[in-house]
Amino acid sequence: MALARCKECGVQHDRTTVIYSGRAYYPVGHPNSGVVCGTKRCSNAAQIWLDTEEEKMYEKGLRVFDFKGNVAKVRLDDPRSAPL
Repeated sequence: MALARCKECGVQHDRTTVIYSGRAYYPVGHPNSGVVCGTKRCSNAAQIWLDTEEEKMYEKGLRVFDFKGNVAKVRLDDPRSAPL
């Protein structure tokens, strides 16, 4: 499942069993997309981290991903338009 974390918080690999790719992706409209970091007490604009299977789907053209718990979905920018 996709994970929303800001650049400062990032993915805490010691707190999850999910293997996330080493690259952050940007939601459409980032940093003004309205997607906020999921870390407690943080309200920075989030980047999106995909697990290894989601990253394969992204490379095949899929751009909409679920968050854990199906609370919402996020649409990611095309890599040609996203700031890196």
